[in-house]
Amino acid sequence: MIMNRFLHIIVGLLLSIDSFSQNQANDPIELKFKKCLDDSISTAGMCNCTIQAMNSWDMELNKSYNLLMKSLSPPNKEFLKSAQKEWILYRDKEFELINKIYYTELQGTMYYPIAWNCKLGIVKKRALELKDYFELLKENK
Repeated sequence: MIMNRFLHIIVGLLLSIDSFSQNQANDPIELKFKKCLDDSISTAGMCNCTIQAMNSWDMELNKSYNLLMKSLSPPNKEFLKSAQKEWILYRDKEFELINKIYYTELQGTMYYPIAWNCKLGIVKKRALELKDYFELLKENK
């Protein structure tokens, strides 16, 4: 039973790592992340790869946020600023929940890379959302 659950978790992690959407398959962050994981032979190595990718996506998020801020009208800048503050609160609470579940409720280092992958997904999703907003504005101006 436990081994079966472990295999499902590992397969899920591997599928999420390899499931690139068509427009992200050649993304430099994703390519570097995939290479790092391919070269990694330990749980700690997988965690480090994921943390590096999350930090890279966070830099992209900040870059897109700043570009978007420059593109918006003053009232909408305030709305973006407010939305981003709320997203940061969400992110922090979600990270806290992930930590509680994967680091205190579950036992074993096998859950560490899964927890980091969940955190990576949250940051990456927001980075891509902000980038899409900016691209949409740029195309329509």
